[in-house]
Amino acid sequence: LYPDSWGKLITFGKLRFVRIDLSARWPNLSAAEKPLIADRQKTFGPFGTRKSANAYITALRTAFGLCHRPDLIDSPDRAATCPYLQMHTCPAPCVGNISRPDYFSQIDKAVSAAGGQGAQYADRIRNEMMQHAAGKQFEAAAAGKKRLAALDLLKRSEYRWTRDISKLAILHIDRWARISPPGKKRKSQSYAVYLVKGGQILDCGDFLLDDLAGVYRTLGDHLERPTGQIATGELKETLAIAASFLYRSNPPGIWIDCSADETPRRLPPQQHILDAIAERFPPSPGTTRQQPKKNVDT
Repeated sequence: LYPDSWGKLITFGKLRFVRIDLSARWPNLSAAEKPLIADRQKTFGPFGTRKSANAYITALRTAFGLCHRPDLIDSPDRAATCPYLQMHTCPAPCVGNISRPDYFSQIDKAVSAAGGQGAQYADRIRNEMMQHAAGKQFEAAAAGKKRLAALDLLKRSEYRWTRDISKLAILHIDRWARISPPGKKRKSQSYAVYLVKGGQILDCGDFLLDDLAGVYRTLGDHLERPTGQIATGELKETLAIAASFLYRSNPPGIWIDCSADETPRRLPPQQHILDAIAERFPPSPGTTRQQPKKNVDT
């Protein structure tokens, strides 16, 4: 109804993001209000609150031994007052206890885990912890346990949609109109399809259960197509719209994560989509569901 002014009529919650500038002298994870997709810049999110974003940062710093006081990292004299340095709970790059290459290696691991690859590091930490315990290095084993607990925090439901936003892709399907297919008198339920990707919400059309293939090809084309440069304001607005549904206790329709590190991204098999529809939208009492064609390509 209001294509030019609808944004002024609706208020979305304030999203937060976690950003890191990998070109900085000492790259540092920090909470931010605006997302940014740029060379050597990483943005993770979206987060529903500043508190959840800050907890995410603390977990990554703890799990990978990153500096908790980046304001002191380049000031050895001032760093003497840092409680983390005094308690020996950080690698202390501020006083040269870890080399810059080694510290940057830890940053790379944290960035990888922040983008959804935390499981591989959890396995490594768990193996190291067991080795320390077997060697009666109990202090090191306890430190490993703490790091593992920090990584486990990243699995909480409030972070289920947290991704590197440059790779974020979410498929949304919801019921649409009941229509009469060509040559048939009886109306069938149709479903609308949208793809959230690269700061855009793409309308991918609608389909009937026995004719998913056409929309599936359209979705695949959109996923494979490179994302152009998106203005920060537009990117934030798109993510705010999506997050207003994603973080509800019972979001409408179906939401499927299509994010991936690989290029091109991969759609779930067609049968997976049909099964999700059957589970989310069971037929009403006294009605029968339109049956899809038996041979569904995956």
